[in-house]
Amino acid sequence: MIKRFLSKLPFLNSALGDVVFETAPLKGQASGSFFQWRIKQTGDGKGMLIGMKLRPDRYAGPEGAVTNYIELSIEAAEQARADLDRCIAEYHRRASSVSINV
Repeated sequence: MIKRFLSKLPFLNSALGDVVFETAPLKGQASGSFFQWRIKQTGDGKGMLIGMKLRPDRYAGPEGAVTNYIELSIEAAEQARADLDRCIAEYHRRASSVSINV
């Protein structure tokens, strides 16, 4: 009953939900850093969110000192995927135009 009441607030609705799927974590540059995608059911059981779990390579301030989470709607997740695809394409474009002298 308490969970149902608290799940009426959007932030708590996503925080109280259960993780139903997660990918293997990808290691970052720092020894303890990682990045992981996951799917979480909302606390009220009426929806799902795509989330990111991460511990950054570096941080400034206390918010980066612990594992951080962000949950996205499917529309925002699809935009994040499109943005990542654009960044990867730009990386390859720039990398192919750089000549390395050995």
